[in-house]
Amino acid sequence: MAETGRTMHRILGPSFDILHGAGTTELRWHARYQSTGSLLAALDKRHAYLVDPETDGIAPLLEHTASALVYRTPEIRTLSEWMASTGGDGVGLKAAMQWLALCARSIATAVEPAWAHGIRGHGNIGPWRCTIDEQGLVVLLGYGLPAVEHDVYDADETAVPPTDAYRYRSPEQLNGEDMDESSDVYALVLLAVELGTGLSVYDGTAGEVADQAFDGQGPERLPELPMELDAVLLRALDVSPGKRHDTALDFAQELEGVIAGLPGVDLDEAVFTLFSKDRNGGLLADPDDEERAQLAAIVDVIAGRRPNAPGLQAAREALPLDLNAANTAVWDVIDSLRARTDLDEDADIDDILDAVDGVEQAERLADEARQEEQARLAEEARLADEARLAEEARLAEEARLADEARLAEEARLAEEARLAEEARLAEEARLAEEARLAEEARLAEEARLAEEARL
Repeated sequence: MAETGRTMHRILGPSFDILHGAGTTELRWHARYQSTGSLLAALDKRHAYLVDPETDGIAPLLEHTASALVYRTPEIRTLSEWMASTGGDGVGLKAAMQWLALCARSIATAVEPAWAHGIRGHGNIGPWRCTIDEQGLVVLLGYGLPAVEHDVYDADETAVPPTDAYRYRSPEQLNGEDMDESSDVYALVLLAVELGTGLSVYDGTAGEVADQAFDGQGPERLPELPMELDAVLLRALDVSPGKRHDTALDFAQELEGVIAGLPGVDLDEAVFTLFSKDRNGGLLADPDDEERAQLAAIVDVIAGRRPNAPGLQAAREALPLDLNAANTAVWDVIDSLRARTDLDEDADIDDILDAVDGVEQAERLADEARQEEQARLAEEARLADEARLAEEARLAEEARLADEARLAEEARLAEEARLAEEARLAEEARLAEEARLAEEARLAEEARLAEEARL
C-alpha cells in the first residue's frame, strides 16, 4: 500500500515491518513473504471472521493486499518494542504474568467464534503480533492466519525462516500435529517469560533454537521462578497437549491465583512507563531509512505485479543511493504507470496497478474484439468470394450448356437442311428419270407408229 499523509511509526521485524498510526496497524510483508498462496487462501476463506472476530483483544482486519495486512487498533506498542525498551532486563514477573493472563482470556474467548470458521487458534504468537495499548489491554494481530514463514520454507528450502518463527512455537505446531488453544497458551508462556525476565526460553544459534522448539524443551529451559508460578507454567509447557490445562481460561484462572505474590510492578505501572518513553528501543527506523524502506516496499509491490515496468530496474538501483534520486526514480515508475489511468497523484500504488490491469484488460478485450471482427469480416469476404466464384462457375456452365445446345441445334438444322436438299435432288433426279423414260417411250411410240405407217 502506498503511504498516505498519516503520521506512521515503522517497527522493523524479521518477516514483516509494522506501520502504526491514526488508528490502524499495518503488517507489511518483506518481499519473500508477499503473495504467499496459503495466506491469500486463508484471507479469502476466513474473511468473515477476520473482519469481525467478535472478541475483545483480537484486532479486526480492515483491508489487505498481497503485501500487507491492515488492522484497526488503538495506540499500541508491540512486545518487541516493550522488551527492547527495558534494555534486556524485562518488565518484571508480575506485569508480564498479568499481561499473560489477559492474553489467555482473549484466546479463551476467541475459541468459539474462531472454531465456527474452522480456525483452531492464533497460530502465530510472537513479539511482533502481540501488542498492548495505553490502558494495559492486549491487542493480538494476525489471529487465524497461517505461518507464512514455514509455508515459504516448505516450498523453497533456501528461504530459511527467521529464528523467531521457531522461538515462540509449540512442538505440535512445528511437527505438523493438531493444535488447540493450549498451543497458543504454550507460545504465550514462552513470550511472557521473556517479557518478564529479559531471558529467551529458547536461545542460542538459529539451529539450536529450532531444535529446542521442535523437542518442546520449554519446561527444562525455564529460568528460576517462584515455585507457585513455576508449577503453573510447567503444566502449560508440557510437551503433551493432553497434560496441559483443559482450556485457556483454566490456565488464566490458575495463573491469576499466583500473580499477587510475584515480584515487580503491576501491569498498569509498566504500561505507563512504556508509553511515557520515546518510541524507540532500537526498533524504529531512521526517518531516511523509513522513507527508503517505503520506497523499497513500493518497488517490491510493483515488481511483484509488473516486473517489466519501465524504469523499475533503475529504481531498484537508485534505492541505496541518494534519497532524492531514489525518490525521483521510484516516482518516475509510479507516474509512468499512473499515466495509463485516470487516477490522481494521491492514488495508492495498489489502486494504480489495479487500474493499469483494468486498462490492459480493456485493451486486451478490445484487441480480441477487433481480431474477432476482422476474422468475421475475413470469413464473410471468403464466403462472398466463394459464392461469387460459384455463381461465375454456374453462369459459365450455363453458358457452356447453352452454347452446346445452340451448336447441337445448328447441327440438327444443318443436317435437316442437308437431308432436305438430298431429298429435293433425289426427287428432281426421279422426275428427270421419269421424264427421260417418258420421252424415250414417246419417241419409241412415234417410231413404232412411223414404222407401221411405212409398212
